[in-house]
Amino acid sequence: MDRHHSGAYKQQGVLIVAGDGSPMAEAGTLDDARRVVAALNAVDGVPTAALEGGALDEARKLLVTELAPYQIKLARARKSSGKPPGA
Repeated sequence: MDRHHSGAYKQQGVLIVAGDGSPMAEAGTLDDARRVVAALNAVDGVPTAALEGGALDEARKLLVTELAPYQIKLARARKSSGKPPGA
């Protein structure tokens, strides 16, 4: 059985904390911390062996393919509005 923290991971500045409040890691930037928290929460409950075995590879490829057009539209909209990326 996998031994890892479970639950809603959170970002506290550049820190990544587990649902129980225990610190897990420190990211280099706020954006990196945000991404790590999102990734951890997305795979919560998936066994580590499945992750290591590539169980999510096809789902990731599908997401990247399906979301690419929306990312391009969003980037163009932000550029035309003068908003910085990530705003």
